[in-house]
Amino acid sequence: MSFMFTEYSPFWLIPIVVFAAGIAFWGYFVGGRGMFSARQRNLLAALRFLSLLLVLFLLLSPVVRFTSHQTEKPLVVVAQDVSSSIVSTKDSTYYKTDYQNKICNFIDQASEDYDVKVLTFSSETAERNLQNKNENFTFSGTQTDMAECLQYVNDEYSEQNLCALVLAGDGIANKGGNPLTLAQDATYPIYTIAMGDTTRRKDLSISNVRCNDLVYADDVFPIEITMKADKAAGERSVVRVFQDGKKIFEQQTTITSERFSVTLPLTSSCSQPGVHRFRAEVVPIEDETNTLNNSRDFFVRITDTRQNILLLSAAPHPDISAIKQSIQANKNYKVESCLFGEQNKLKTEQTDLLIAHQLPYDKSSFDFINTLTEKGVPVLYILGSKTDYALFNRLDAGVKVQLLGRGSPLSAQAVYNPLFALFSLSEEASQMMRDFPPLNVPLARFTLSQEASVLAYQYIGGTKSEYPLLCFCNGTEKKSGVICGENIWKWRLHNYLLNQNNKEANEIVEKAVRYLVAAKENNAFRVKHDNVFGKGEQMVFDAELYNRSYELTNTPEARLVIRSQQGKEFAYTFSKRNNAYTLSIPALEEGEYTYTAHTTLAGTDYKATGTFVISDEHLETIELVANHSLLATMSKMSGGEMFSCDNFDSLLAKMKQNDYIKPVIHSLTTNKRMSESPWYWALIVLVMAGEWFLRKYWGRI
Repeated sequence: MSFMFTEYSPFWLIPIVVFAAGIAFWGYFVGGRGMFSARQRNLLAALRFLSLLLVLFLLLSPVVRFTSHQTEKPLVVVAQDVSSSIVSTKDSTYYKTDYQNKICNFIDQASEDYDVKVLTFSSETAERNLQNKNENFTFSGTQTDMAECLQYVNDEYSEQNLCALVLAGDGIANKGGNPLTLAQDATYPIYTIAMGDTTRRKDLSISNVRCNDLVYADDVFPIEITMKADKAAGERSVVRVFQDGKKIFEQQTTITSERFSVTLPLTSSCSQPGVHRFRAEVVPIEDETNTLNNSRDFFVRITDTRQNILLLSAAPHPDISAIKQSIQANKNYKVESCLFGEQNKLKTEQTDLLIAHQLPYDKSSFDFINTLTEKGVPVLYILGSKTDYALFNRLDAGVKVQLLGRGSPLSAQAVYNPLFALFSLSEEASQMMRDFPPLNVPLARFTLSQEASVLAYQYIGGTKSEYPLLCFCNGTEKKSGVICGENIWKWRLHNYLLNQNNKEANEIVEKAVRYLVAAKENNAFRVKHDNVFGKGEQMVFDAELYNRSYELTNTPEARLVIRSQQGKEFAYTFSKRNNAYTLSIPALEEGEYTYTAHTTLAGTDYKATGTFVISDEHLETIELVANHSLLATMSKMSGGEMFSCDNFDSLLAKMKQNDYIKPVIHSLTTNKRMSESPWYWALIVLVMAGEWFLRKYWGRI
């Protein structure tokens, strides 16, 4: 404890002491002389001096500083791999019995000198309660995410005196990221316990499947199947692939080496939307001990939610082909084009975006466009020589065009507007826009509405004008875009001449289309989730609800009903988090499920439906050969060491020799004003009361 003065110099104590002493001396040795005996005067003067000194001392705003010290023991985290691959080898009995006792004894001994936290990890990482010491580790996990375990340690214990991580496992990581990346950045040593069996036996397996999770209906998509073989040189086997139970591929393979791997490509397609099950399998060979990894299921979601774009033109024009090619570079869009009047021949059931090239040019084309806009369909207008501008101005596209005579069209290049904020272009596209050939624009006066935003201005004769060349209207009811000139096909051609690709020209068209199509989307209630969940894996569903101002809200309750193929229903209510919804539930039995989520906002019912699959696939059976080299590398990169699973005594001795693993002393300093201390005021009252009592006792009051 120490004193300090926060407002005044401690030298002010001198006049305070002198003043207090003078008052006490005057009261008892000058004015009160003869009233008390010399002994009484001395005692009373001392009490008067002390009380005055204590009171006047507060004028200096004194502060008392207290310093306390606390010792924090080193934190050691023990992480145990509880995946099923640990007990899928010949040493399974040892890991279920003797090993349990050894690691528990190690934890008890380490707890004498360290603060020990115990984790278990497989597909997820969780902290284990040390109070229940009779509970053994259960090796039943279906996946191993070692990187997630390391990230958990960093997130949960980085603010503590984390000095070491003891990670026990077989080194097989079949989920998540690369654990070496996190081990390299670890600020603490990682000691690893090598478990599992490194012996290679005769085995065939489907080690990997590469395929898109999401495919559009009727698209042909590639699949790659990787078959691996150990200790089976000279053997022959057959690889088959099934789609919804029907065989779509079969190939015989000859194994040419002791450690053999081959990747087999194939293609498939499907027209029925939904989640489809595929199975790849390799026929077992004689004396193969593990056949659980000879097959592997994977799932592909087939969707038909591509947006339909209708490209109508007043007359044949090279712009049509150029725009169509730019849009078709993105497979999210399905484009159909024709001359106006022939659209009834198309099979399109719904139009998500209309591109009107030189339309409207007569009353019928005006009525057609107006009908679509009233239904909320966004329109991208491309103006040209055949456009009827009187009819166009009646469509409220965000810009009105007043012709200035019947003169020849002007040539206008594009100047990018850096203040445009509806969507962004890459730096390459915005810069190249200035170099693109000019478009033919009408000789006219252009008037923008308040909702219009200009992407590019007209650059005519070396002068930038205030007239738009490309603009978009973000109105409340209607969304539209206007290209105020024709011959945009020249942009694509010029782009190719410069860079041997159409990247920048495609980007301008594709982002304009993406903005307009996104504006038309009306799915105000959305549910997000994985297509496939593992058996026993926690299932997470996230939902978003947008109001009419397109703002996130979670004011109403939202519910989810899941239905199995057998018709059994499971009902849940979403939890509210921030402005959205979330739901986490334990996985159900293996199979395919559908769901319906629903809520009500401002009297309007919203519903979202979907499907998902729970798979009983066990990644732990694919590879049973322990990867001790990974464990050794993790230890070496972090300054630790690898030990065998029966050598815990050496591990504990090594930890005690490590100078990094030591306690940390924390010093806590607090400041408190003496005027805030009740004990200080009690002392003042006690001294004053003592003086009063003695004067009363001696009969002078």
